[in-house]
Amino acid sequence: MEKKSESQDASETSTEATEGEVIEESILAQKEPKEVEATETEKKVEEKIEEVNATETKKIHHEPKAHSNHHTNSDSSKAAGYHKGRSIVILVFLVLVAGFMAYDLNSGGCFGMEGGQRDLCFYEQARCDFIPTDSSYKELCLVDLAVANSDLEACSELTDSQTQGNCQMQIAIEEVDVEICYDIKEDYWIDNCLFAIGGLEEGKYYCAAIGSEEQSYECYLEYAIQTENPSLCFGVGLEDHDRCVISVAKESLDLEHCSFVKSSFYQDVCVLKLIPLKPELDVSICDTISWTGLNEDCLEKFVVVES
Repeated sequence: MEKKSESQDASETSTEATEGEVIEESILAQKEPKEVEATETEKKVEEKIEEVNATETKKIHHEPKAHSNHHTNSDSSKAAGYHKGRSIVILVFLVLVAGFMAYDLNSGGCFGMEGGQRDLCFYEQARCDFIPTDSSYKELCLVDLAVANSDLEACSELTDSQTQGNCQMQIAIEEVDVEICYDIKEDYWIDNCLFAIGGLEEGKYYCAAIGSEEQSYECYLEYAIQTENPSLCFGVGLEDHDRCVISVAKESLDLEHCSFVKSSFYQDVCVLKLIPLKPELDVSICDTISWTGLNEDCLEKFVVVES
């Protein structure tokens, strides 16, 4: 066998090594596309997973925000509603306070008073509703209100019969309606009513219908003086008749009315009382006075008048 030289051995070894590298590279070249393909697939899978994760993460982050916004909006609405409601309550309160103060000022400040002073204040303001029922001013106020409105029904609703009669009487006087007098229950107020109407309504003599004799006389007296009619004095009775005629004569300044006096003494008195009231009279009028003492009084009056 032919012996190889060292150079030939080295060359062969180098050739073998080169061939081995070529084979290895060829093998790697066959494997590389598969590894690249696998790597690209893995990347796609990883990208898909990341996409899904990103979507879920977005949902997770989005939903709480929406939920949070819902609660925030709800809380804000509640807070706004609360403040709005509170403002309305305060406004209403201020309006009521202002209204009360204005009302009190219109009532003369009665609300700031106490007891009878407060009741009197409301009475003077005709604010009957604010006066307690146990106050003496209550029914007085109701009477004045009924009379001012000529409201007989309001009079009938009063609990006290005396107050009711007073109420009816005042309306009868205001209306000059004697028929109202006869609807009154209490005799005292019937008499007062007829007395008043008798002195107001000319030509009708309701004085005779008055139950009280004294008041009936007073009625005739008042009406006789008002109408300057001495003939009405017959209704006052014998004792007061002459006094009535003298009063009518003084009121009318009519000396002839003295002739209606029944007593000769009081006829002289009637003339004597008119002398100071009628400057046109002279001393000759004293000759008509028969009573000596009264005649002297008459002369003295003229001395005083002349001086």
